[in-house]
Amino acid sequence: DFCHEKVRQSKRADLEDGLTFLGFIVMENMIKPETNLCLKKLQDAEFATIMATGDNGLTAISVGRNCGIIDTHKPAYVADKVTCSNGKKVVKWTVISSFELDTEEIIKENTKENFEDNKTNGSSNSDSYDLSYDSQDYHEILIDPKCGNRDEKSNLVSEKFPWDEKLNCDFNQYEYAISGAAFEMLLKEIYNPNTPQAKAEMLKRIVLHTKVFSRMSPDHKAMLVNELQKAKDHMVAMCGDGANDCKALKAADVGLSLSEAEASIAAPFTSKIPNISPIIKLFREGRASLVTSFQLFKFIALTSLIQFTSTISLYSVISNLTSWQYLFVDLFVVFPSYFTMSKHGASKDLGSKMPISKLISSSVMTSVILQTLIQAVVQVSCILLLKQQSWYVSRDTFIHQSKLRCMENSVIFLVSIILYMNAVLMYSYGSTFRKPISTNKLMIGGLAFSVTFTCVIILNPPEYFTSLFELVEIPLDFKMKIVQITIASLGVSMIVEKFIRKYLE
Repeated sequence: DFCHEKVRQSKRADLEDGLTFLGFIVMENMIKPETNLCLKKLQDAEFATIMATGDNGLTAISVGRNCGIIDTHKPAYVADKVTCSNGKKVVKWTVISSFELDTEEIIKENTKENFEDNKTNGSSNSDSYDLSYDSQDYHEILIDPKCGNRDEKSNLVSEKFPWDEKLNCDFNQYEYAISGAAFEMLLKEIYNPNTPQAKAEMLKRIVLHTKVFSRMSPDHKAMLVNELQKAKDHMVAMCGDGANDCKALKAADVGLSLSEAEASIAAPFTSKIPNISPIIKLFREGRASLVTSFQLFKFIALTSLIQFTSTISLYSVISNLTSWQYLFVDLFVVFPSYFTMSKHGASKDLGSKMPISKLISSSVMTSVILQTLIQAVVQVSCILLLKQQSWYVSRDTFIHQSKLRCMENSVIFLVSIILYMNAVLMYSYGSTFRKPISTNKLMIGGLAFSVTFTCVIILNPPEYFTSLFELVEIPLDFKMKIVQITIASLGVSMIVEKFIRKYLE
């Protein structure tokens, strides 16, 4: 009888002595049904998909090929750290050229002693062959074990190895898998000041083109995230479900925990769904949130400039908007629109186009400047058109009734309300990253209220409204001209925004 403590103190050889072999127990961790579809969507959207796992290299290659992370038709170069008979540690590269990996090959690949014995005995018919890479012999480049004698160059998988720094090779012709220990050695070589620059750049290209990392410890995963972040224009998202993913989840730009255990503490986002499909929704929601934030910024900037233009225009005739007009515009037009515009849902599709990421950018500033000019032209044009009418009377006629009441005030108030609605439509329509404007019921309701109020002012304003907002009676045909001008300006604004989205974003 063995107790727990006695088992722990016993040697493995003693425990396995005198046993009868009955067979192998094969355990298979199947790929989840959602994985392939999710990875396909990410790749269609031009996301680089990388797998970092603690599993064996060949297992990782097999899973990577089955789920579409690496191409089944390309040879895969697998790197691992091994110790030679002289004690020197090198990076061993092995070619996996076929999709099917038989058991014998896997066993031989995982037996480091096989490699060391070949090095010691110099056997010519062994399964591993080394080719000298450089004067330091830091890397050992190996050919496919199935290729035969090392002296027969025709049996090499390729005479021009993809990591040869003297060759300008297309790295996309090959797939790469690197173990955690080899990855750490490669990084040391890359950042070694004595490493030639050409070689360091070549090794960095290999690391950045690698899609499968095996035998990765928590520190290795965090190092990988940091290396990807150092690359130009790389934003890194990390999915993990265990405690060994915490460091990488915390280091990544976007961390998604797929469990509510330890990983959820380090990750800013947590999903209760135990597969990687939530990352698609996270990207869609993130893009929609970013676009909505920029659109709201442009909306607030434009509405402020509309009101500024209105005030300056009325100052020219020694008038201004009344307190009730300011209150109505801010409380019942601008604020509800700002709130409801943020309720736009994310698009169902994850496209390859990226939203702009800088607030102070050519597209944002061009949009605000051009739309400001358009609305300013509309307001000034309406004032000039008003003064050309035969029935127009100056502010002096109404000075005894109110200091602010005049025809210019009534026209600008009506024009500004329509321009605010134009801004809502303009910055809510036609976004690639958000749902159509028709799905935002709250915003449609807010616009319906503003349109109803505008129609009341245009057609037959009640005495109460006229008195409260200090409006002056304006002929209906002129009001309709104002509506036509503002609707035409909406069309021009839409064309401008479409041009900006197409050529500047």
